Amino acid sequence: MHTDNEQVIEAVAATDSGNGNGSARVGSNGGGEFMPEYFSENETLKNLWTDVKRGKIKLTYLSRQTGNNKGTLSQVFNGKYAGDTKKIVGKLELAAAEYYKRGDLVKIRTYVNVRKLCTDAWEGFQINAAYGAAGSGKTEALKSFVNDYEFAIYVKIWDSDNSKEVLDKIMVELDLEPARESLSRRIQRISDKLKREPRLMIVDEADNSSIKVLNCLRQIWDDCNCGIILSGNMKLKWLMTRGDSGSQNLSYLYRRITKVLPLEGLQYGDAKLLLERYDQIDISDSCIRELIKMVKNNGETDRFCKIMDAAIEQAEYNKVTTVNDAVVMQAAKTMLWG
Repeated sequence: MHTDNEQVIEAVAATDSGNGNGSARVGSNGGGEFMPEYFSENETLKNLWTDVKRGKIKLTYLSRQTGNNKGTLSQVFNGKYAGDTKKIVGKLELAAAEYYKRGDLVKIRTYVNVRKLCTDAWEGFQINAAYGAAGSGKTEALKSFVNDYEFAIYVKIWDSDNSKEVLDKIMVELDLEPARESLSRRIQRISDKLKREPRLMIVDEADNSSIKVLNCLRQIWDDCNCGIILSGNMKLKWLMTRGDSGSQNLSYLYRRITKVLPLEGLQYGDAKLLLERYDQIDISDSCIRELIKMVKNNGETDRFCKIMDAAIEQAEYNKVTTVNDAVVMQAAKTMLWG
């Protein structure tokens, strides 16, 4: 259960003569609004509807997760969507499950430091960068920040994306309509929008970009002084300092970056915090330290948590009440190479 949503939502079935969707009134909503019947199917959907109405979960986040635009989602949440809601509600349920899982994020150092980096970039109009091994938790921290603050937008770069495609992704997040136009025109439109409506641009998997993409972001920043976060793996540091070829002089780009956050990966203190979530697990310090070595550059925090989940599942299957060193190490061996 999402830690910020512990209040029990009591839904009372009701009939609304002016609404043919079949709705349930949520007594704790406070606004006397009606919950469409399809949101009363389970606790996840009930909590989602309530949190959206309270402003805790933004339609921007749900739009990004489901692929449906905010206008359509608004109609769905208000029970006014004329089309088939089944598929949309199904996607919303998956998005909600992911959100509530992240809502329980343990505040390990990566989470705290990455979010501070974002705040600094926004408040100081900075270009900041974070890099570290896959699985260290940087993406989860970035996404949680975007969901918490309307001023932040999130763009993920794939290795197949060219400069125009990256800019088009940014335009979509800024509610601009992408068009067949030059790179310079795209940059100008984005800059103009950011001058009117300042935003923090979070660019994840930036290690998949090119110098051309980074130069586009640099031009946008030069023109409007918005905040930018570049996040990626260890390759990002190499790209920012040596370029695509490995021998370029990029001081003109690197000197614009205010703060660089190298992420060290899972540490002992982080592991202890993560283990507080697992009541069934009772393992020794030596086991914890061995696991940290095993996941280093091999999934880090993400893999550590998956090992714990697998150990609990294995224990439940074998009807074991306490998950000890032996159970956890067995789970680790089935999930790690080498």
